[in-house]
Amino acid sequence: MIIFLIGRSGSGKDLFFKQTLQNHELKPIILHTTRPKRPGEIDGQDYYFISMDQMNELDYQKMLVERREYKTVHGLWSYATCAKNLDLVKNNYLTINTWDGYQKFLDYYQTPSLLVPLYLQVDEGILFERALRRERATSKDYEEMCRRFLSDAKIYTQEKLEKYNPVIINNDYEVNVTQDNIDQNIRKLLR
Repeated sequence: MIIFLIGRSGSGKDLFFKQTLQNHELKPIILHTTRPKRPGEIDGQDYYFISMDQMNELDYQKMLVERREYKTVHGLWSYATCAKNLDLVKNNYLTINTWDGYQKFLDYYQTPSLLVPLYLQVDEGILFERALRRERATSKDYEEMCRRFLSDAKIYTQEKLEKYNPVIINNDYEVNVTQDNIDQNIRKLLR
């Protein structure tokens, strides 16, 4: 089984991903990306940081389950999942992804019962405040922050929620309450 954490930028995906891995016997799906490392990120642990040429070679060899690209103010960034890293017979996985990525997994594996989306839903005002706090503490790239916020509003729509019918996890509250909700849902899934 693959459990997907899906949500807008600032919804808490990274925070809950790390804590959920500690709380459950799930393996992380580590994505390949062409974007630069953020402060504190570790190659092979947070992402596999590769060049665009390396990403294109993996794609050419048909080794990617899904690939997504974002036009940022810093250029084109790619993210992808490599199939050779997954064994759905032996392991349960946790990943952070998007609706488009989730659809590509559905197309690739053709087994919807093994792919479960958990959607982290957050009030837009709270999302913006979180994004602003993160930018102040890190790169101070406010233009990119705004681009992501506006782009996400077009991607994470009510239509997508209706199409994919995810488990909805509200993250407007305390972190511990949200994590408990995630944990309860994962325990049910892994039975």
